Amino acid sequence: MSRIGKQVITIPEKVTVKLNGQKILVDGPKGNLSRILPSLVCCTMNEESNKLFIEKTQETKLAQALYGLSRTLVANMITGVSVGFEKKITNYWRWLSCPT
Repeated sequence: MSRIGKQVITIPEKVTVKLNGQKILVDGPKGNLSRILPSLVCCTMNEESNKLFIEKTQETKLAQALYGLSRTLVANMITGVSVGFEKKITNYWRWLSCPT
């Protein structure tokens, strides 16, 4: 079993998630994203506790691989529309010209 796939996805208050079959629509303050999940994976949502569950439909190696991947992609979609992503670049080494 995938440890990543077992984890529950918590939906923040400002984010809305709509499920249309295999298609997931995520709307938030930073924009909206959508993704179609593979047929080997299904998604269910608990409206009361604002949690999203990813489940496998078959017990195959491919389903196992897509299980954790789909959970991570959906979690990143929710993070992207709520908080956004930031990349900081740091210089650890810089070329200095030395006098000869």
